[in-house]
Amino acid sequence: VSILFDWALISLSTFGGAVLLVQSLNLDISVRSIAFIVLLIIGIFIQASNMRGEKKISNETPND
Repeated sequence: VSILFDWALISLSTFGGAVLLVQSLNLDISVRSIAFIVLLIIGIFIQASNMRGEKKISNETPND
């Protein structure tokens, strides 16, 4: 369930961020569509890699 929630949060925040960025730029509709898709892919990649890094850190056990 936690994995599903993580991916839902990544999807929603990436979608919202890409929408806000594309709307703030005054671009043609075709360029706007391409920019949206590129931003969506970049956002998902960055957030997924960040999530993977956090999981790796939390799984490490401290040396005693």
